[in-house]
Amino acid sequence: MTNEKLSAKFELKELVDRFSDFSDLRDAKSLSELFTSDGVLEFQTGFDGELQNLSGRETLYQAFSATLAPSKAPVFAAL
Repeated sequence: MTNEKLSAKFELKELVDRFSDFSDLRDAKSLSELFTSDGVLEFQTGFDGELQNLSGRETLYQAFSATLAPSKAPVFAAL
């Protein structure tokens, strides 16, 4: 494997790791900043696998914010 291929493979792994870390942290802003200003995220939804596209960093930020918004779990009093 050439040095260029090894470097590209490492950079891609780093990008995937950063995406995963920011997802775990629910950091929508940092997630969206991983994309170029005109970046596109294509993904499948539902059981039929319909393709969806999100274009642009601001659109991605809004989608990530809505998806990663922390939900509040009900609090139960100790019995």
